[in-house]
Amino acid sequence: MVSKKGMILAVLLGFVMVLSLWAQQTVDPSVSNDSVQLTEPTARFPYVGRITGTKVYIRSGPAEVYYPVGQFDLGQLVVVHEEKYGSWARVAPTSQKQTLTEAELAELVGKEIIRGQVTGNRGRVRAGSVDIVPPAHASEVQTKCNMGDEVRVIGQRDNFYKIECPAGCFFWAALDYIESETPATKEAIDQVQQQEAAAAEEQKTAAQQTEQISKDRQEYLAAVEMLQLEQAKPMAQRDYQPIRERLEKLLDATASPAVKSTGQILLQQLARCETGLNLWKLSHQQNAQLKETLTKINQDRQKVELLVAAQSAVGATPDGIVVKGLLEKSAVFTAENKNLRFLVLDADNRIIYYAVAAKAGLDLSGYVGKKVSMLGQAQYDTITRIRILKVTNIVEQTSEIKGDKKADDKIIKK
Repeated sequence: MVSKKGMILAVLLGFVMVLSLWAQQTVDPSVSNDSVQLTEPTARFPYVGRITGTKVYIRSGPAEVYYPVGQFDLGQLVVVHEEKYGSWARVAPTSQKQTLTEAELAELVGKEIIRGQVTGNRGRVRAGSVDIVPPAHASEVQTKCNMGDEVRVIGQRDNFYKIECPAGCFFWAALDYIESETPATKEAIDQVQQQEAAAAEEQKTAAQQTEQISKDRQEYLAAVEMLQLEQAKPMAQRDYQPIRERLEKLLDATASPAVKSTGQILLQQLARCETGLNLWKLSHQQNAQLKETLTKINQDRQKVELLVAAQSAVGATPDGIVVKGLLEKSAVFTAENKNLRFLVLDADNRIIYYAVAAKAGLDLSGYVGKKVSMLGQAQYDTITRIRILKVTNIVEQTSEIKGDKKADDKIIKK
């Protein structure tokens, strides 16, 4: 019969064995990927696998506690080099993967090459992506660069360079989403590389399109600003043609549906501005033409009035014309010594002149209500549009208006 002490010892021994087995199955995230031990025979590695899930996480280590550095797409081919714990695959880098190296450990040589300049310890290359995990949090060391090693720089953020994966870099993905296709023969590796090259070209094209769309967007915003500045100018200074040319060129070249849509709306707004400007120009042109026509009409009217005035005179002398008529007061022009004028009426009682004294001492008011003969200069007042006779001499008629030869001779000689 087993003693109580023996039973306790057996339980403790079993607990220790369980802890030992559990420790072997647990991975420490602080341990570098280089220290991972294989549980599968290496004879079946590497092999080409196909991703069977969508947006499968690519991680920096063989467990979900390791930070992701990217994602695999459905149907993507990968080269599996190792398996761990029966659930994680160590895969070769793809075109979308990159690693990080600290900037102070390298210097730029040319446009895209950096050369390691490490003194003392080797330069650490970390698994990471500046798009997902900040460089300062990318802690998993994949490999190390020695002094003089060259790698290709594809970006920079903070105190790190983003570089293409050098030799010795690998990533991890869950085996649940990888289906074994074929051994990694030369033909299979070529197929993977072709797929990667096509993916890299697609990424490059997408990046170029994104960059171009960004440029097109900036060009659209520049056109908006130009239109706003033009609308702030006085109407006479506005010119929308350069904006139209720039906008139409953008709409012809851009591949962005958003830029095309907003550009078309801006073009419609521009067309309304052009219509308003054209109507304004037409209105001003018509006003100028009307003003010119009215001026000509007034000039012609003045000529006609002077011609009528001359025809209404009974004679002409070097000193002016002789006008006969009945002198009456004006109900309008009554201001003494300033704007005093008298009406000169014909036999039908129509106004033929407004008479004013042309010299001091000549008082026309004494002849009001009388038929007179007057000598003076005929003028046309363009403001009031009346005929004026500036009288230099005046005599009363003793006979009919149409004939008093003695009065005519008298006023001319006087």
